[in-house]
Amino acid sequence: MGTNLQKRAQKTFTKHVDNAMKEVSTADLFDETPEACPRQFVAEPKQNADLCAGDTVNIEMDGTTLLGTQGSDTVFRVETPPPDVVSHIVSNSGIAEANISKVNPLSGTVEVNLC
Repeated sequence: MGTNLQKRAQKTFTKHVDNAMKEVSTADLFDETPEACPRQFVAEPKQNADLCAGDTVNIEMDGTTLLGTQGSDTVFRVETPPPDVVSHIVSNSGIAEANISKVNPLSGTVEVNLC
């Protein structure tokens, strides 16, 4: 009678290591890790600038103003750039390469991506 009572009181599960969770949490050669990249920002291009999605632009700091240049032409100017964009450009010796990700024809602005 005592053994039957002990078997009924035993736990109905067994402890084990969840190997699937272990494999998911362990990085391997083919994992893609997200890059630490500043966010996009919006700029208003100059009247004579002909920017399209996919164009490459050089970003430079001029005091507190952000300049976007293509060759020797300034294509846009941002008076109050986001602080994370400024810190990214300052850490790259004052110049960075960016891409135009989207052109907004209604508002006359472009979205600039630093990644």
